[in-house]
Amino acid sequence: MRLHDTAIHTALAALLVASSALTSPAAVAEVIDPGVRQAGTDNGPPPPLAGLTADELAFFQDGLARFSAVKMVRSPTGDNSGLGPRFNSNACASCHIQPVVGGSSPSVNPLPAVAHADGATNAVPWFIVSNGPIREARFVSDGGVHDLFVVTSRSDAAGC
Repeated sequence: MRLHDTAIHTALAALLVASSALTSPAAVAEVIDPGVRQAGTDNGPPPPLAGLTADELAFFQDGLARFSAVKMVRSPTGDNSGLGPRFNSNACASCHIQPVVGGSSPSVNPLPAVAHADGATNAVPWFIVSNGPIREARFVSDGGVHDLFVVTSRSDAAGC
């Protein structure tokens, strides 16, 4: 009989703890947006971490340049590093620029302009608007980000 009473008391104690956790202020507190963060003193790109080797610094600077570069279908250098047949934007930094490169979305959504850049005739999805947030298309089956636009009819996509 004691074992049964102990099990009941343990279950009641667990229920009491769980219910108090669900109703505590920390559990029901709303998330507060801290707002726009201040950029560095010169409003330039984020600085690399201190103490990098020369190779690591070169890697950081190359990554920053690639993140900021506007891509075309056919790269002017011929290195095949341009846009693929489907894409979301023509530069990583187009969506990650506030308050500096690598940040969050700008106040004006660049995707409607990207959809028609270089003569493209992409249909802009209903959920992409100039004065709205930048959104990604994701599907339940794989959860991955799916491309919104294609290179068809772009002036830099001859032969594609």
